[in-house]
Amino acid sequence: MKEVKLNDQPAICITDEGYGALLTLIKTYSVCRECKSRYRETNPEVALNQCLECFLRRNPSVRYIKTEVDENSGEELSLFLNPHGYIEYTRHSDEPLWLHRSITRTLEYWHFPLPPKTISIQEREVNVEKLWHIFGDIQTANVLVFYYEHYDGASLGKPYPVVAYLTYKDGRFILVDENQEDMQAMFKKAREKLEATKDDRGNYHPKKPREWHRNRYYATSVMRNEDMYRYFADEVNEAYTQATSPTLEIDPS
Repeated sequence: MKEVKLNDQPAICITDEGYGALLTLIKTYSVCRECKSRYRETNPEVALNQCLECFLRRNPSVRYIKTEVDENSGEELSLFLNPHGYIEYTRHSDEPLWLHRSITRTLEYWHFPLPPKTISIQEREVNVEKLWHIFGDIQTANVLVFYYEHYDGASLGKPYPVVAYLTYKDGRFILVDENQEDMQAMFKKAREKLEATKDDRGNYHPKKPREWHRNRYYATSVMRNEDMYRYFADEVNEAYTQATSPTLEIDPS
């Protein structure tokens, strides 16, 4: 048995079968609150009481990808691509107030391997599934850097522990080792580029993530690991591009 309440009327008890039929009826005759139009295949519902056309009118910077059912929650979600290459989604059970970013769906969309959900750091397992930072231009890069800096409060006066991986579109997934020879060379170049941003007052002006589009640079008095790894991601991609680009052969005749 279920209880159903319509507007300000008292609750009515109906059978489970009747409740299922009522849900089907509601879905069939639902309309968008904004334009009063019924949903259709070319203009589906993408959030609670809102159609795709009205949603895109309010959010013109994103592009609709598809609607799917989340395998964990069973919720209907609509996926969108934002201007920076990230997949964001709406829940059909929520008001269309904001978009939620999904790192997992973003990586799947661009065909990158997924990072581990847990890592071992300071002799314990840490769940980092929602804490990874992605460095590199996800829309154009062949290699991305997954970055996690462990703020534990126990490393006062020392650099916080960092765990980072390289993820390649060709399927490779490599733990970053700053002592490995090839990576040392790329870190050196990254450090030099970051050092070159230092002004006369001793402040660095490293680049920000692309989504900070209003001001791509900021000032900091210390050389942070996070900033270093952003430049390191550029060096890794440049090295990969050089290694995989075909060599131009010149005919001596």
